[in-house]
Amino acid sequence: MDTALKTLLLITFIVASITGMNLLFGGITNVPGAEGFSSSAIDSELRFLSTFWILYGVFCLWVASNIKARGFFIPMIALIMLVAGMARLISFFIAGHPGQVLFAAMIVEFVLPVILISLNLKRVKTKPA
Repeated sequence: MDTALKTLLLITFIVASITGMNLLFGGITNVPGAEGFSSSAIDSELRFLSTFWILYGVFCLWVASNIKARGFFIPMIALIMLVAGMARLISFFIAGHPGQVLFAAMIVEFVLPVILISLNLKRVKTKPA
């Protein structure tokens, strides 16, 4: 279980780091499907919020680096991702379909937390007393 959890957390770190840096340095013009759209207010918010996404990835890396001692953070990591998926779902219903890439991201944000929680529960149950 530890290896699977570490792998998922490391993948999350990599994806959050790459996509966060993409938004931090590229702004709104680097959002898939935002071609031709420009707003200084939204660009400012994206760059600001991208730092939290990057730090979320770093947090996942930190937990993965010592899962035995820090594994109790996994439910929080899963909850944050699930809430982020819910935020995308709200946007989907209010603003419309965001495009294939961001729609796929939303699906991952609903599925990955379930996998993380399931693996973590198995890890905790098989932990020696």
